Amino acid sequence: MTRSNPRRTATTIALLALLGTSCSSFRVQSEVAIKQVPIDLTFGAKAVAAPSRPPLPPLPPLPRYLPPPPYVPVPVPPSVPAGPLCGVTTAIAARDTSTPDISSKQRPQEGTYLFNFDGGLEGEAAREGVTAYKTISSTAEEPEGFSYSIKSEFDGVVLHFEVRPTTEEQQLPGLFLKRVDIPQKKSEDAPATFIPASPLKLLAFPIEVGTSQTASGPDVASKRDTGISNPAAPGTIYQPSANTMTSRVDIGAREIIEVCADLAQAWKVNWDLKIAGDFNIEMIGTFWLDTAYGGWPVKDDFILTGDLANGNFASNLMKLDPGAYL
Repeated sequence: MTRSNPRRTATTIALLALLGTSCSSFRVQSEVAIKQVPIDLTFGAKAVAAPSRPPLPPLPPLPRYLPPPPYVPVPVPPSVPAGPLCGVTTAIAARDTSTPDISSKQRPQEGTYLFNFDGGLEGEAAREGVTAYKTISSTAEEPEGFSYSIKSEFDGVVLHFEVRPTTEEQQLPGLFLKRVDIPQKKSEDAPATFIPASPLKLLAFPIEVGTSQTASGPDVASKRDTGISNPAAPGTIYQPSANTMTSRVDIGAREIIEVCADLAQAWKVNWDLKIAGDFNIEMIGTFWLDTAYGGWPVKDDFILTGDLANGNFASNLMKLDPGAYL
């Protein structure tokens, strides 16, 4: 039988008592948690190779583009008068603008020419940028040259010119007014006709800048307002009116006039035509006369006043080739 040590036994009991006291009154709180982390590991198994991915499809071929063409600046066309029917002319290339007169070969061609108009008769609404026509007709041989008429669809004025070209036999070369028709206030009335006893000279050839040309003569045209009863038979006899026609032209320099995409050269003249007597009429303004194309106005800006009608008008030729838009 083994005998216990009383001192060791007391020490053991004291330790047990101390442990029992600490467990019942002192606690240490712990917040430790276990988190599951999935892993791709198999313990005790053989390693297996991952399956291979299928190959990617081949890329489509890149498109081949041609290099851009070299940059070429586009020329800006020159400005032209307003109007929907403007075009390039061909007649101007053959026109001779080097001499200040008119030859026998430079008569205008009959036809209808397009113009751009502004203005109107008094009492009517003024119009701007109106496209209308002037008609050249009645070209005829004359003993000393040729003649023609130009009628405006817009203002109704009809000018009849006679041209006496510069030749060795010609004693008085120039541009002459043979007749003028003036519209009346009522559009249904026929224009009044005025004919000088002898054509009134407007330009003398060769043209000299800074000179003036004055001419006058009696009006020999018959008028309805001068009719008298025929004593020999039923009816009326129309006699010439007691009118005097006076013309004054102040000649300026030749200027460039835009005719669509082309250019014309014309003499700038200030023209004052007066008719006095039974009728009192005045047509005054600026006219650009193209001697290389028969001497007719390719541009004008004038005022018409008097007993028959009042108004202001302006026009600019749009194309030299006649009848191109009919």
